[in-house]
Amino acid sequence: MTDRFAATAADDPAILVITPARDASVALYFDGLPDAIRRRIRVLLPAEAEAAPELFMGASLVILVRRFVNMGPIISRCGTLRIPLVYFVDDNVVQLSIEDEGWESYSAGRLRRLLRRRFAGVVCGSGPLAEFFRRKRLHPEVAEWRPALPADTPPLLAQPVPPSRFAFIGGSFRWRALRDTVLPALMAASEGRPVTLFLRGFRDRGLEAATVAQCRAAGIAIEPFPFELSYEAFQRRMRESAIDAVLHPAADTGNLAYKSFATVVAARAIGALAIVTREGPFVDLGEAEGVIALPDERRNWEAALRRLFAGPDPANALRARFDRHCRAAYTGAEGGAYLAEALDRYRPDAATIAARRARWQKRRLPDALLRRLWRLRGH
Repeated sequence: MTDRFAATAADDPAILVITPARDASVALYFDGLPDAIRRRIRVLLPAEAEAAPELFMGASLVILVRRFVNMGPIISRCGTLRIPLVYFVDDNVVQLSIEDEGWESYSAGRLRRLLRRRFAGVVCGSGPLAEFFRRKRLHPEVAEWRPALPADTPPLLAQPVPPSRFAFIGGSFRWRALRDTVLPALMAASEGRPVTLFLRGFRDRGLEAATVAQCRAAGIAIEPFPFELSYEAFQRRMRESAIDAVLHPAADTGNLAYKSFATVVAARAIGALAIVTREGPFVDLGEAEGVIALPDERRNWEAALRRLFAGPDPANALRARFDRHCRAAYTGAEGGAYLAEALDRYRPDAATIAARRARWQKRRLPDALLRRLWRLRGH
Protein backbone atom coordinates (compact mmCIF):
# COMPACT_ATOMS: atom_id res chain seq x y z
CA MET A 1 0.00 0.00 0.00
CA THR A 2 2.69 2.47 0.97
CA ASP A 3 4.30 2.34 -2.46
CA ARG A 4 1.41 4.50 -3.70
CA PHE A 5 2.65 7.25 -1.38
CA ALA A 6 5.87 9.10 -1.99
CA ALA A 7 8.42 9.26 0.82
CA THR A 8 8.42 12.73 2.33
CA ALA A 9 11.46 14.63 3.59
CA ALA A 10 11.26 15.52 7.26
CA ASP A 11 11.17 19.28 6.58
CA ASP A 12 8.60 19.03 3.77
CA PRO A 13 5.06 19.88 4.92
CA ALA A 14 3.17 16.64 4.69
CA ILE A 15 0.25 14.55 5.93
CA LEU A 16 1.06 11.55 8.07
CA VAL A 17 -1.59 8.83 8.03
CA ILE A 18 -1.07 6.44 10.93
CA THR A 19 -3.01 3.20 10.90
CA PRO A 20 -3.01 0.10 13.13
CA ALA A 21 -3.05 -2.06 9.98
CA ARG A 22 -2.56 -1.59 6.25
CA ASP A 23 -6.19 -2.35 5.64
CA ALA A 24 -9.18 -1.40 3.51
CA SER A 25 -9.82 1.81 5.44
CA VAL A 26 -6.55 3.25 4.12
CA ALA A 27 -6.60 1.67 0.65
CA LEU A 28 -10.19 2.61 -0.19
CA TYR A 29 -10.08 6.17 1.13
CA PHE A 30 -6.50 7.33 0.53
CA ASP A 31 -5.10 5.38 -2.46
CA GLY A 32 -7.55 7.05 -4.83
CA LEU A 33 -6.97 10.65 -3.77
CA PRO A 34 -5.77 13.08 -6.47
CA ASP A 35 -2.08 12.64 -7.26
CA ALA A 36 -1.12 16.11 -6.03
CA ILE A 37 -2.46 15.26 -2.58
CA ARG A 38 -1.43 11.61 -2.46
CA ARG A 39 2.19 12.60 -3.08
CA ARG A 40 2.10 14.56 0.19
CA ILE A 41 0.92 11.57 2.25
CA ARG A 42 3.04 9.14 4.20
CA VAL A 43 1.31 6.03 5.59
CA LEU A 44 2.84 4.54 8.73
CA LEU A 45 2.11 1.87 11.30
CA PRO A 46 2.27 3.11 14.93
CA ALA A 47 5.67 1.52 15.54
CA GLU A 48 7.03 3.07 12.34
CA ALA A 49 5.72 6.47 13.39
CA GLU A 50 7.18 6.19 16.88
CA ALA A 51 10.57 5.34 15.42
CA ALA A 52 10.61 8.38 13.10
CA PRO A 53 10.01 11.55 15.15
CA GLU A 54 11.80 13.65 12.55
CA LEU A 55 8.95 13.02 10.10
CA PHE A 56 6.65 14.94 12.43
CA MET A 57 8.68 18.12 12.50
CA GLY A 58 7.50 19.33 9.10
CA ALA A 59 4.05 17.70 9.12
CA SER A 60 1.02 19.83 8.42
CA LEU A 61 -1.43 17.26 9.70
CA VAL A 62 -1.53 13.80 11.32
CA ILE A 63 -4.49 11.49 10.65
CA LEU A 64 -5.19 8.52 12.92
CA VAL A 65 -7.26 5.74 11.33
CA ARG A 66 -10.15 3.92 13.07
CA ARG A 67 -8.62 2.53 16.26
CA PHE A 68 -6.37 4.07 18.89
CA VAL A 69 -4.49 0.83 19.60
CA ASN A 70 -0.82 1.72 20.22
CA MET A 71 -1.59 5.33 19.26
CA GLY A 72 -1.08 6.90 22.72
CA PRO A 73 2.52 8.03 22.16
CA ILE A 74 1.55 9.46 18.76
CA ILE A 75 -1.32 11.46 20.25
CA SER A 76 0.97 12.76 23.00
CA ARG A 77 3.69 13.58 20.47
CA CYS A 78 1.30 15.62 18.37
CA GLY A 79 0.23 17.49 21.50
CA THR A 80 3.83 18.22 22.42
CA LEU A 81 4.68 19.40 18.90
CA ARG A 82 1.32 21.16 18.42
CA ILE A 83 0.51 19.30 15.24
CA PRO A 84 -3.20 19.14 14.35
CA LEU A 85 -4.69 15.67 14.70
CA VAL A 86 -7.63 14.33 12.69
CA TYR A 87 -9.50 11.11 13.40
CA PHE A 88 -10.62 9.12 10.34
CA VAL A 89 -13.34 6.50 10.87
CA ASP A 90 -15.49 4.49 8.46
CA ASP A 91 -17.58 2.47 10.94
CA ASN A 92 -19.82 3.57 13.78
CA VAL A 93 -17.43 2.66 16.58
CA VAL A 94 -19.94 3.80 19.21
CA GLN A 95 -22.44 1.24 17.91
CA LEU A 96 -19.68 -1.37 17.74
CA SER A 97 -18.85 -0.66 21.40
CA ILE A 98 -22.36 -1.95 22.22
CA GLU A 99 -22.15 -5.02 19.98
CA ASP A 100 -18.52 -6.12 20.27
CA GLU A 101 -16.30 -6.38 23.35
CA GLY A 102 -13.29 -5.52 21.21
CA TRP A 103 -14.67 -1.99 20.81
CA GLU A 104 -15.87 -1.38 24.37
CA SER A 105 -13.50 1.55 24.94
CA TYR A 106 -15.20 3.53 22.12
CA SER A 107 -18.36 4.51 24.00
CA ALA A 108 -19.82 7.91 23.11
CA GLY A 109 -18.66 9.50 26.35
CA ARG A 110 -15.08 8.28 26.18
CA LEU A 111 -14.78 9.04 22.48
CA ARG A 112 -16.21 12.52 22.94
CA ARG A 113 -13.73 13.38 25.70
CA LEU A 114 -10.75 12.15 23.70
CA LEU A 115 -11.74 13.76 20.42
CA ARG A 116 -12.66 17.14 21.88
CA ARG A 117 -9.49 17.33 23.98
CA ARG A 118 -6.95 16.10 21.49
CA PHE A 119 -8.24 16.36 17.90
CA ALA A 120 -8.73 19.23 15.47
CA GLY A 121 -11.35 17.37 13.46
CA VAL A 122 -13.02 14.13 12.44
CA VAL A 123 -13.46 12.68 8.96
CA CYS A 124 -16.20 10.07 8.48
CA GLY A 125 -16.44 7.55 5.64
CA SER A 126 -20.15 8.12 4.95
CA GLY A 127 -22.80 10.83 5.25
CA PRO A 128 -24.91 8.96 7.84
CA LEU A 129 -21.84 8.35 9.99
CA ALA A 130 -20.93 12.04 9.86
CA GLU A 131 -24.49 12.95 10.87
CA PHE A 132 -24.23 10.56 13.82
CA PHE A 133 -21.02 12.20 15.01
CA ARG A 134 -22.64 15.63 14.73
CA ARG A 135 -25.86 14.56 16.44
CA LYS A 136 -23.94 13.02 19.36
CA ARG A 137 -21.68 16.10 19.47
CA LEU A 138 -18.60 13.95 19.41
CA HIS A 139 -16.64 16.81 17.84
CA PRO A 140 -17.55 20.27 16.48
CA GLU A 141 -15.61 19.76 13.22
CA VAL A 142 -16.91 16.74 11.29
CA ALA A 143 -16.36 16.18 7.56
CA GLU A 144 -17.24 13.28 5.27
CA TRP A 145 -15.51 11.62 2.33
CA ARG A 146 -16.54 8.96 -0.09
CA PRO A 147 -14.15 6.09 -0.83
CA ALA A 148 -12.06 6.77 -3.90
CA LEU A 149 -11.17 4.68 -6.94
CA PRO A 150 -7.60 5.30 -8.17
CA ALA A 151 -7.63 7.01 -11.54
CA ASP A 152 -5.17 4.48 -12.95
CA THR A 153 -7.44 1.50 -12.25
CA PRO A 154 -7.57 -0.65 -15.42
CA PRO A 155 -10.90 -0.56 -17.31
CA LEU A 156 -13.50 -3.29 -16.94
CA LEU A 157 -13.37 -5.27 -20.17
CA ALA A 158 -16.12 -7.33 -21.77
CA GLN A 159 -15.77 -11.09 -21.32
CA PRO A 160 -16.70 -13.80 -23.86
CA VAL A 161 -18.29 -16.12 -21.30
CA PRO A 162 -20.79 -15.72 -18.42
CA PRO A 163 -19.47 -15.06 -14.92
CA SER A 164 -18.28 -18.13 -13.06
CA ARG A 165 -15.89 -16.87 -10.37
CA PHE A 166 -17.39 -15.19 -7.32
CA ALA A 167 -16.01 -13.93 -4.02
CA PHE A 168 -17.33 -13.16 -0.58
CA ILE A 169 -15.11 -10.67 1.28
CA GLY A 170 -17.46 -9.43 4.01
CA GLY A 171 -17.39 -9.67 7.78
CA SER A 172 -18.79 -12.38 10.02
CA PHE A 173 -22.00 -10.38 10.50
CA ARG A 174 -22.89 -11.32 6.87
CA TRP A 175 -22.39 -15.07 7.23
CA ARG A 176 -26.01 -15.77 8.20
CA ALA A 177 -27.29 -14.31 4.93
CA LEU A 178 -24.46 -15.94 2.97
CA ARG A 179 -25.48 -19.34 4.31
CA ASP A 180 -29.28 -18.91 4.21
CA THR A 181 -29.82 -16.73 1.14
CA VAL A 182 -26.85 -16.44 -1.19
CA LEU A 183 -25.40 -19.95 -1.21
CA PRO A 184 -28.76 -21.70 -1.81
CA ALA A 185 -29.47 -19.24 -4.63
CA LEU A 186 -26.04 -19.83 -6.18
CA MET A 187 -26.46 -23.62 -6.00
CA ALA A 188 -29.90 -23.49 -7.60
CA ALA A 189 -28.94 -21.01 -10.33
CA SER A 190 -25.70 -22.68 -11.35
CA GLU A 191 -27.46 -25.94 -12.35
CA GLY A 192 -24.23 -27.89 -12.32
CA ARG A 193 -22.14 -25.30 -14.19
CA PRO A 194 -18.55 -25.08 -12.97
CA VAL A 195 -18.55 -22.23 -10.47
CA THR A 196 -15.83 -21.14 -8.05
CA LEU A 197 -16.58 -19.29 -4.83
CA PHE A 198 -13.70 -17.62 -2.98
CA LEU A 199 -14.35 -17.16 0.73
CA ARG A 200 -12.05 -14.83 2.61
CA GLY A 201 -11.21 -16.18 6.04
CA PHE A 202 -13.12 -19.42 5.38
CA ARG A 203 -10.75 -21.57 7.40
CA ASP A 204 -10.75 -19.09 10.28
CA ARG A 205 -14.52 -18.63 10.59
CA GLY A 206 -15.80 -21.76 8.92
CA LEU A 207 -19.07 -22.87 7.37
CA GLU A 208 -20.95 -25.94 8.43
CA ALA A 209 -19.50 -29.04 6.79
CA ALA A 210 -22.94 -29.91 5.41
CA THR A 211 -23.18 -26.54 3.65
CA VAL A 212 -19.75 -26.95 2.08
CA ALA A 213 -20.66 -30.49 0.97
CA GLN A 214 -23.88 -29.24 -0.62
CA CYS A 215 -22.01 -26.54 -2.52
CA ARG A 216 -19.46 -28.99 -3.85
CA ALA A 217 -22.16 -31.48 -4.82
CA ALA A 218 -23.79 -28.68 -6.83
CA GLY A 219 -20.54 -28.12 -8.75
CA ILE A 220 -19.38 -25.10 -6.73
CA ALA A 221 -15.70 -25.22 -5.86
CA ILE A 222 -15.05 -23.57 -2.49
CA GLU A 223 -11.69 -21.83 -2.43
CA PRO A 224 -10.44 -20.60 0.95
CA PHE A 225 -8.98 -17.15 0.65
CA PRO A 226 -6.50 -16.35 3.44
CA PHE A 227 -6.31 -13.04 5.20
CA GLU A 228 -3.36 -10.96 4.09
CA LEU A 229 -1.05 -8.76 6.14
CA SER A 230 -1.94 -5.81 3.90
CA TYR A 231 -4.98 -4.91 1.88
CA GLU A 232 -2.74 -4.22 -1.09
CA ALA A 233 -1.61 -7.87 -1.07
CA PHE A 234 -5.23 -8.95 -0.72
CA GLN A 235 -6.28 -6.87 -3.73
CA ARG A 236 -3.41 -8.24 -5.78
CA ARG A 237 -4.42 -11.79 -4.99
CA MET A 238 -8.03 -11.03 -5.89
CA ARG A 239 -7.05 -9.57 -9.25
CA GLU A 240 -4.88 -12.59 -9.99
CA SER A 241 -7.86 -14.84 -9.19
CA ALA A 242 -9.90 -13.12 -11.95
CA ILE A 243 -13.03 -12.61 -9.82
CA ASP A 244 -16.13 -11.89 -11.92
CA ALA A 245 -18.37 -10.59 -9.13
CA VAL A 246 -18.29 -9.87 -5.41
CA LEU A 247 -21.28 -11.23 -3.48
CA HIS A 248 -22.34 -9.00 -0.59
CA PRO A 249 -25.10 -10.55 1.55
CA ALA A 250 -27.29 -8.80 4.12
CA ALA A 251 -25.75 -7.61 7.39
CA ASP A 252 -26.80 -8.41 10.95
CA THR A 253 -25.49 -5.33 12.75
CA GLY A 254 -26.69 -1.96 13.98
CA ASN A 255 -23.67 -0.51 12.19
CA LEU A 256 -25.32 -1.14 8.83
CA ALA A 257 -27.01 2.27 8.62
CA TYR A 258 -23.61 3.96 8.76
CA LYS A 259 -21.81 1.85 6.16
CA SER A 260 -20.26 3.41 3.07
CA PHE A 261 -19.86 2.58 -0.62
CA ALA A 262 -16.53 0.87 0.15
CA THR A 263 -17.67 -2.57 -1.06
CA VAL A 264 -18.65 -1.16 -4.45
CA VAL A 265 -15.27 0.55 -4.82
CA ALA A 266 -13.46 -2.56 -3.60
CA ALA A 267 -15.23 -4.69 -6.20
CA ARG A 268 -14.43 -2.25 -8.98
CA ALA A 269 -10.80 -1.98 -7.88
CA ILE A 270 -10.26 -5.73 -8.32
CA GLY A 271 -12.04 -5.78 -11.69
CA ALA A 272 -15.28 -7.39 -10.45
CA LEU A 273 -18.97 -6.55 -10.51
CA ALA A 274 -20.87 -5.95 -7.27
CA ILE A 275 -23.95 -7.99 -6.36
CA VAL A 276 -25.19 -6.51 -3.09
CA THR A 277 -28.16 -6.58 -0.76
CA ARG A 278 -30.40 -3.54 -1.17
CA GLU A 279 -29.77 -2.03 2.25
CA GLY A 280 -27.70 0.68 3.89
CA PRO A 281 -25.75 2.70 1.31
CA PHE A 282 -26.99 0.56 -1.59
CA VAL A 283 -30.71 1.41 -1.46
CA ASP A 284 -30.33 3.98 -4.25
CA LEU A 285 -27.99 1.93 -6.45
CA GLY A 286 -29.15 -0.35 -9.22
CA GLU A 287 -28.43 -1.59 -12.70
CA ALA A 288 -28.29 1.97 -14.06
CA GLU A 289 -25.06 2.21 -12.06
CA GLY A 290 -24.00 -1.31 -13.05
CA VAL A 291 -24.78 -2.70 -9.58
CA ILE A 292 -27.15 -5.59 -8.92
CA ALA A 293 -28.93 -4.67 -5.67
CA LEU A 294 -31.31 -7.30 -4.30
CA PRO A 295 -33.57 -7.92 -1.30
CA ASP A 296 -32.41 -10.48 1.24
CA GLU A 297 -34.51 -13.19 -0.40
CA ARG A 298 -33.27 -16.34 -2.05
CA ARG A 299 -35.64 -16.13 -5.03
CA ASN A 300 -34.35 -12.67 -5.99
CA TRP A 301 -30.71 -13.73 -5.77
CA GLU A 302 -31.44 -16.90 -7.73
CA ALA A 303 -33.23 -14.98 -10.50
CA ALA A 304 -30.39 -12.45 -10.80
CA LEU A 305 -27.74 -15.17 -10.93
CA ARG A 306 -29.68 -17.17 -13.52
CA ARG A 307 -29.78 -14.11 -15.74
CA LEU A 308 -26.00 -13.73 -15.46
CA PHE A 309 -25.43 -17.41 -16.20
CA ALA A 310 -27.59 -17.25 -19.35
CA GLY A 311 -24.85 -15.64 -21.44
CA PRO A 312 -22.09 -13.02 -21.44
CA ASP A 313 -24.22 -10.05 -22.58
CA PRO A 314 -25.97 -9.14 -19.27
CA ALA A 315 -22.70 -9.05 -17.32
CA ASN A 316 -20.90 -7.12 -20.06
CA ALA A 317 -23.63 -4.46 -20.10
CA LEU A 318 -23.28 -4.13 -16.36
CA ARG A 319 -19.50 -3.88 -16.60
CA ALA A 320 -19.70 -0.88 -18.92
CA ARG A 321 -22.17 0.95 -16.67
CA PHE A 322 -20.32 0.00 -13.49
CA ASP A 323 -17.04 1.33 -14.85
CA ARG A 324 -18.63 4.67 -15.80
CA HIS A 325 -20.41 5.00 -12.47
CA CYS A 326 -17.35 4.29 -10.32
CA ARG A 327 -15.08 6.63 -12.25
CA ALA A 328 -17.63 9.44 -11.95
CA ALA A 329 -18.83 8.89 -8.37
CA TYR A 330 -15.68 7.93 -6.46
CA THR A 331 -13.05 10.42 -7.59
CA GLY A 332 -11.54 11.35 -4.25
CA ALA A 333 -12.59 14.96 -4.78
CA GLU A 334 -13.97 15.41 -1.23
CA GLY A 335 -10.85 14.06 0.43
CA GLY A 336 -8.60 15.94 -1.94
CA ALA A 337 -10.30 19.26 -1.19
CA TYR A 338 -10.24 18.66 2.56
CA LEU A 339 -6.54 17.79 2.63
CA ALA A 340 -5.57 20.60 0.25
CA GLU A 341 -7.22 23.08 2.60
CA ALA A 342 -5.51 21.45 5.60
CA LEU A 343 -2.11 21.66 3.92
CA ASP A 344 -2.67 25.35 3.31
CA ARG A 345 -4.10 26.10 6.76
CA TYR A 346 -1.59 24.16 8.86
CA ARG A 347 1.58 24.48 6.77
CA PRO A 348 4.44 24.99 9.26
CA ASP A 349 7.01 27.67 8.51
CA ALA A 350 10.71 27.43 9.40
CA ALA A 351 10.16 28.99 12.83
CA THR A 352 7.41 26.50 13.67
CA ILE A 353 9.60 23.57 12.64
CA ALA A 354 12.46 24.88 14.75
CA ALA A 355 10.13 25.33 17.73
CA ARG A 356 8.87 21.77 17.32
CA ARG A 357 12.40 20.40 17.40
CA ALA A 358 13.15 22.38 20.54
CA ARG A 359 9.99 21.14 22.28
CA TRP A 360 10.82 17.57 21.28
CA GLN A 361 14.25 17.84 22.87
CA LYS A 362 12.66 19.07 26.10
CA ARG A 363 9.92 16.42 26.29
CA ARG A 364 9.55 14.91 29.75
CA LEU A 365 8.30 11.37 29.17
CA PRO A 366 9.76 8.70 26.84
CA ASP A 367 7.44 6.95 24.39
CA ALA A 368 7.63 3.64 26.26
CA LEU A 369 6.20 5.24 29.42
CA LEU A 370 3.55 7.13 27.42
CA ARG A 371 2.49 3.86 25.84
CA ARG A 372 1.98 2.28 29.27
CA LEU A 373 0.00 5.28 30.51
CA TRP A 374 -2.33 5.19 27.51
CA ARG A 375 -2.91 1.48 27.98
CA LEU A 376 -3.92 2.12 31.58
CA ARG A 377 -6.53 4.51 30.20
CA GLY A 378 -7.92 1.74 28.00
CA HIS A 379 -6.42 2.75 24.63
